[in-house]
Amino acid sequence: MTALVMHVKKKAQENAWEILFYALSWTYFRASFLVDQQTTKDSRRDLIKKLNWQYFTVAPVVAALIGFLTWVVSHNDPTLINGFLKTVLTIAGVYAFFRVNEVFLAFVRDARSHLKPIKHKSSLKYHERIPLAMRSYVELIILYGIIYFSLNMICSSLLCGGKPCSVCIWNAIYFSGVTITTLGYGDIAPGDIGSQFFTIYEVINGFSLLIVSFTVYVSRSIAANEYINP
Repeated sequence: MTALVMHVKKKAQENAWEILFYALSWTYFRASFLVDQQTTKDSRRDLIKKLNWQYFTVAPVVAALIGFLTWVVSHNDPTLINGFLKTVLTIAGVYAFFRVNEVFLAFVRDARSHLKPIKHKSSLKYHERIPLAMRSYVELIILYGIIYFSLNMICSSLLCGGKPCSVCIWNAIYFSGVTITTLGYGDIAPGDIGSQFFTIYEVINGFSLLIVSFTVYVSRSIAANEYINP
């Protein structure tokens, strides 16, 4: 507990906005705390890779769990979303929200930092950051799908007499993929203000990750000749 308090105080002294970032994403706080506890650059690099893989694995597992529970509920009582499923959807939606905020904050700040000649905390090379960014990009598609599906199911339960929506978790992930790539086929559209907000946020999030971060990592990797001396 003391280590957590000291970490918060330290970050608040370095940057007052850090506390706001923590409020927007407890997963960002967790990652920042764990990385800060590492004593060497190599250990920080290994931890960052490990966390990236962990979150990349968790997202499809959560989506599959939601899909399974929704299928079970719909086959037992197709007219109602029971309290247990609503709780699971709420928890999954909040987790996804915190995680997408973490990805957005972490990669944008990291990309900006690599445009400046400063000393970095980990020994991650630029070519190692590229697959991290790509995994997070795929993870974002799934996470936003979870957010859309959770909002849709909960809103239909609250506003439409408990009738479940006609889309499944895969439809939501498909819509998320179409949205983040800005294809916009139009066959599925957000039906509530919450989903509309997250649609805009997802486009900004995906753009910042793929265009800004990815471009910075590739250009800096080439400039550092990492393709010759990895």
